Amino acid sequence: MTHYQFPKITHLSEILEAIEGREEFVVKVDEENGYTVVNYLVNFEDTFPSVTDRRTALLRECRGITFDTATGKVISRKYHKFFNLGERAETLPTAIDWSKPYRRFKKLDGSMITPLLIRGEVRFCTKMGLTGVAAPVDTWAKDRVEYHEFCKYWMSQGKTPIFEWCSRIQRIVIDYPVTQLILTAIRDNESGEYMDAAELKEEAASYGIPICSFSHEQTGLDEDVIEEIRAIEGEEGDVFRWADGTMIKLKGEWYSLLHKTLEHLNHEKDVIRLIVDEKLDDAKPFLPEDLVKASEDFAKSIFLGIKKMASDLYWEVQADYDNFNGSKKKFAEKVTGNKDGLQGFKFSTWDLLDDGEDAVYAMLMKFVGSQLGSQTKVNSIRHLWGGTSWSDFRDNNQEE
Repeated sequence: MTHYQFPKITHLSEILEAIEGREEFVVKVDEENGYTVVNYLVNFEDTFPSVTDRRTALLRECRGITFDTATGKVISRKYHKFFNLGERAETLPTAIDWSKPYRRFKKLDGSMITPLLIRGEVRFCTKMGLTGVAAPVDTWAKDRVEYHEFCKYWMSQGKTPIFEWCSRIQRIVIDYPVTQLILTAIRDNESGEYMDAAELKEEAASYGIPICSFSHEQTGLDEDVIEEIRAIEGEEGDVFRWADGTMIKLKGEWYSLLHKTLEHLNHEKDVIRLIVDEKLDDAKPFLPEDLVKASEDFAKSIFLGIKKMASDLYWEVQADYDNFNGSKKKFAEKVTGNKDGLQGFKFSTWDLLDDGEDAVYAMLMKFVGSQLGSQTKVNSIRHLWGGTSWSDFRDNNQEE
């Protein structure tokens, strides 16, 4: 496994240059609140190649990294992209130098949350910034002064506190009956360096902030330890963390089976759900190579198909807006007279013209996610990504 030094990042332009021409990455500019987020939408086979130079290292930082739009300065740096044990060649147990000391952190089954300082106020964000998922965190933390003081202090030091939001309000798989915002890391915005675990625990305790549990430093690994983690029930798994920030995750089979990852691949609607919810990576370690390849290709087909549909809708509606001099009445007359099955999407796109193609893409993906209750519904929306089906990729890969 490659242990590499995280790239120093001082300006948004460095990231934009690294992702140039890569459609799986998105740049979201929040003009009202003055920040810009860079995130990946889908993980293709070559989205995060092995780290061999600065550019490949920068790609692994595009996981919600956030910049001040006016200055280009990094203001929030989430976890770098890391992988499951055995997911790729570099994370095979035999490829890892277990002689280097590491700790095992408990992997929490929640949503990653980081703070931003907006107009002097601490606001909590997901990878895409201020979102509906983060809104309940803002509400919950509103009167918890310790979180605001803690976050303000560390942000003033140029660092990002990284939390996990564990709550029944937004349950993933594991039931957390008591809502908690749990500190899991503090990361330097420019260097990418992670705070030492012992110091992290001490700093959290000084503010009364709960912290993710972790083990003592240890070396070596054998199959018994791997099986112990895989056999864990009631928890998600562990994250192996080295002092230099290198990380590998390993989920328990109970958790993965609860997700029904294997059964999901028998039903197209469930495969699409994994893609839309960004859970496909979690399934890969439990799949044979042919199904990994098939699922990646299907995800790419859906992503690019919806990306094209979003672009086509945006520019068609933009042309109508120009031709009708902004008259929504004339636009409506045209749309209602054209029975192409896209009328509703065109009206929604009209309202998103100021937000750009990415907003139309997000609208389409949200709609797809709402239509996965049955195979009949999936069939009715297949045209949105060009008509491909899961069986096209699954059967072709099994025949090869």
